[in-house]
Amino acid sequence: MLVRRFTSNTCLPVSLWLLATMLCIPLAGAQDLPDTAADLSIPASALDITSLGQPSGHSETWGLTTGWRFKDERWQVRLFANTSGRLALPQLGVLSLTAEASLLYDGFDLGVAGGLYTNLLGFRQGIEANSLDEHLWFRLSADFALRRGGLFGHGELLRVDYEPMTGTVLVGFTLRWPLTRYRQNRPRYDFVIIEPYRFEPPAPPRDAAQAQTLRELSDAILTLERLLTPTLARENLDSKKGRKHFERAAVALRGPADEPRDPFTVADSTYHVMMDRLFDQVASDSVQGTRLAAIAESTLLDELVIPVNRIFGQKKRSFNFGVYAMAARSRFAIRVSEVFTLWNQTSLLRAQDAFDAVAAVVLEASRQSRKRWKDDRMVWLPLNYGLRRHQYDTQAERDAVVAAVLDRPFSEAGQVQFLINDRWQYELERMIQQTEYYQVLLIHDFKGGTESHPDPIGWGHMTVAYLDALSAAVADIDAGRRDILPQFSIFIDQFYYEKSGGRDILTFLEELYQADTPDLDDTLLVQRIAEAQQRLREEVEQSPVLSAWSNKERRRRLRVHINVTNVFDPSYSVDALARDHRKIAYRDIFEDQPQRGLAIVTGQGVGAHYLGPCWDDRSLLIRGTGLVSIKDATRALFLGQGYDSTEVPYYLRPRKPPPDATAVYAQLREQGWRSRFLVVTNGTGFRDKSASVLKATLYNLMLAGDVVVAPDSIWTCDFWSGMLIATALRGCHVVAIGPERRTAASNAPVTLDLMRNTLSTLIAASHLLEDQMAATGGSLHVGLYARRADVQDLGASVDGLLRAYEAGVDEQRLISLSPSSLDALKSAQRRLTARPVQIEHLFPIDGDCDPKLHLKSQFFVSGAGL
Repeated sequence: MLVRRFTSNTCLPVSLWLLATMLCIPLAGAQDLPDTAADLSIPASALDITSLGQPSGHSETWGLTTGWRFKDERWQVRLFANTSGRLALPQLGVLSLTAEASLLYDGFDLGVAGGLYTNLLGFRQGIEANSLDEHLWFRLSADFALRRGGLFGHGELLRVDYEPMTGTVLVGFTLRWPLTRYRQNRPRYDFVIIEPYRFEPPAPPRDAAQAQTLRELSDAILTLERLLTPTLARENLDSKKGRKHFERAAVALRGPADEPRDPFTVADSTYHVMMDRLFDQVASDSVQGTRLAAIAESTLLDELVIPVNRIFGQKKRSFNFGVYAMAARSRFAIRVSEVFTLWNQTSLLRAQDAFDAVAAVVLEASRQSRKRWKDDRMVWLPLNYGLRRHQYDTQAERDAVVAAVLDRPFSEAGQVQFLINDRWQYELERMIQQTEYYQVLLIHDFKGGTESHPDPIGWGHMTVAYLDALSAAVADIDAGRRDILPQFSIFIDQFYYEKSGGRDILTFLEELYQADTPDLDDTLLVQRIAEAQQRLREEVEQSPVLSAWSNKERRRRLRVHINVTNVFDPSYSVDALARDHRKIAYRDIFEDQPQRGLAIVTGQGVGAHYLGPCWDDRSLLIRGTGLVSIKDATRALFLGQGYDSTEVPYYLRPRKPPPDATAVYAQLREQGWRSRFLVVTNGTGFRDKSASVLKATLYNLMLAGDVVVAPDSIWTCDFWSGMLIATALRGCHVVAIGPERRTAASNAPVTLDLMRNTLSTLIAASHLLEDQMAATGGSLHVGLYARRADVQDLGASVDGLLRAYEAGVDEQRLISLSPSSLDALKSAQRRLTARPVQIEHLFPIDGDCDPKLHLKSQFFVSGAGL
């Protein structure tokens, strides 16, 4: 997810979404800048890259079991070793074939045994012959993970064997093969470890006025939390009971009939007024009380609210945020003693008790949230506990809040360019060709197709792009234009690696220089690959530098480094469905030379499936200082696969910023790099969820008159739909767009059913709460993506916009086109109708198809900016 600042030189959202994204043009200064950076000091050892490689199709384990053989009434000990070959869905550990050999001892005799088993989801069944009985026995066996990652943290499993005919029951352990290094590729714990601490609130104040103030303040605190994240989409609206529950929950969000403001704004105002009053009563001076309240609110934000919200989306070991409240208590005491130096101990203690009472209620709000959602991952504390509206009503202030919540600064200088559909593939190939030092593709899908139907993008464009880039690099080395080969890496999650049929093409890329010509049922495609491969070999043979390399050295240097991540581990079987779905490509990101780096954040994969007239998606091409976070995320991914810091590829290691960083950033801004952005990603499974934290922060910061346009291909999360409804109730304009059945990129029945329920909830809320939203100036619109025209047909987009705009009051209120803008669009419509543009796609499709909505990029803009 990417957040960027909207300034006057960006394109305006002149449609609800579709036309805006098609008319967006690069920012001023987004053209390539001359590279004035000095050459980087790259050691020769940088060519020796550690890569994860591809998962093996088999695994070996050994272990020891012991138990009782009831038929002979004797005990038995087994030392076994086995090898398993995966047959189906290896990314989920579904089916494999296991051959096992054992050494037996029953107290009298020593024997051997051999068996063959099918392994289905960790449960084995098969036959075994042993030298003690000289019979074939049917056996059952199963492995269990007693703890995540194994009993001792190295994948150890509890094993139970049962032999029905002899009544033998054995129990023991399955262990990893001792000659291989176990690499833990998931977090050891599936929760955030929070130090348990019981925060004791002070006794209720004896002063009646102060007690009344605290009661009103507590009500406002709890109301703010309930109204910011309402639980509305949990009920199934198909049932009468579900509709009644929903209506009761929705009515609870209404404000008094005589109150023009929304209940959230009323509670927010009440909270801050009561905070001022409480600390006025403590200080007995309104000026000092207001200052004290400001210290209390900022301390709550920094030490309690933000730390709790940073672990949003993650399970908690013990739901106890007392440690954060204690940190806030200590920080408050220090700040008060620094500001009010003349106060005596009694006054300081009164202020401390008041602050502790407020902190205790905020902790109660977190418990209320957990109870409502029945899930500690969904706990979000309103940032309003520490922010007043005048503190986040400008772009700079909102940027500062976002940076504080994520503990990450915005870019100092940057460029952002919008890419539509096919442009992703063109820019990816261009990126590979222009790589100076290294290029990384973090992708969820790299399609190879089949031998009879090879993917023309994976096998054609991408394979040739890598080959040609290396050929050009060899020529540049000989010409003295470079002194090191570029390094290419691909990271792909095993789930999608297996699903997309990419093993053959990734194996080819991994052995690029010496790989055999692929056996594909496409003569022209094979010929194109062979020619590119031959060009590379000829360049190497003619190179004065590289011709001296051995074949082993050439194979090691001239290839694409393949990294298959999150390989299935039975000791982490609960994580099997938690996958890495990121899609990012970048090259040459260095902290000390930010002008070199380039990244593409996208929603697409590599394959013909993602191109053509029927896949509606967007990408962002980014340059600037903030790209380092992408490299940091890749390094964290590599380390998360069980490797240590000494094994991290050279290019992914951190570097120091330039010594004259301020001057470098200023020069870039003068050359047009004026966009400010922040890039964050969600970690896989139980890891950090920074992107989700960012989205919740933005929803929280939306003010009356602001606009949120949220197209998404999958609407299944009731938390986000609740926040959208709350945003509309606060006076914002919210546009939620989802696909219909024909245009859904993911059209599994379960997904469609969940999406239907979520969108139905939004539609029902827009009707049931329409008067309340209108009273605050807000609105909630739900639309289905039902496009039939080519996804890049600008004429169809302009025509659809004008028809909707002229016929719809809501559209006119949202967009408010000036007469000159409306005339310009109508003029464009006439020209496009008279001379329709001939659209050319990188991968055209024969016949008709239904465009698929896959875009998941949300658009936030203030009313003034719109």
